[in-house]
Order: sequence, then structure tokens, then C-alpha cells
Amino acid sequence: METSRHGAVTENHYLDDAAYIVVKIMIEMVRMRLAGSNECIDSLIKDLKEPLEALGLRMNILSEPRDAIGKGIEAIATFSQYIEEVKLKGWELDSCGECWVIEGCIMDSNDHQSAIDAHMYRVKVRDEESGE
Repeated sequence: METSRHGAVTENHYLDDAAYIVVKIMIEMVRMRLAGSNECIDSLIKDLKEPLEALGLRMNILSEPRDAIGKGIEAIATFSQYIEEVKLKGWELDSCGECWVIEGCIMDSNDHQSAIDAHMYRVKVRDEESGE
């Protein structure tokens, strides 16, 4: 799961991302029991490392509703160009290509929401000391 609560699971076409992950976990719990395992579900993740850091950045777009999409796309394009030009040390755009939403995440949190396209940019931040 990403800090934005997007699961980016290509096979999920119907459920909220978090609900989908919960259903997958429940299915795996049943499979483990049917296979005779007495382990808890957390045994599947016990060897995973904690992420170095996880951070979600959100931008408030202050504009007329009719201009929100354009302003949001402009802000994301400017920020991604800033990253691509290596102006933020240790940052790079993540282009893994596995996400079903491939172009950024713009969400309208105004009281009167307007139709808005979903865009998502994933960014990796690297620590020079650890190389991660």
C-alpha cells in the first residue's frame, strides 16, 4: 500500500484498494489453515524490512473549479521536471510501470467536488549513506 492508500493492484477492478488487500489476506489465512498451518498471517511478512521512510505529499490547488484540473496537471508537471533535473538531491521519479494509475494522483478535496482525472506520480528518495 502506498501512503496515499492506493494499492495499485492491477487485478483489482471493483473494490476499494484497502478492502481488496483485506480480502486477499483473508483468503491467504484460509489457505494456510487448509494446508494445516498453525502460523498466524503475520508469519508471511516477518522477514520484510521496514521502509526507511514513507511520506505522502499533498498539494492544495487554490483556483476556480473549472481550472483545477489544468492547475493540478501543471503543478505535477513542474514538480516532476524539478525532480528529473535533479534539483532535489536523492529524489527520482519511480517509473516501475506496474501501477494501473500511471500518471499521477490529483484529488479534489473541495466542498463542491468537480470531475477530475486521477494522476499518480511515485517518487523514490534515496539515502546516499545506505544506498536505499
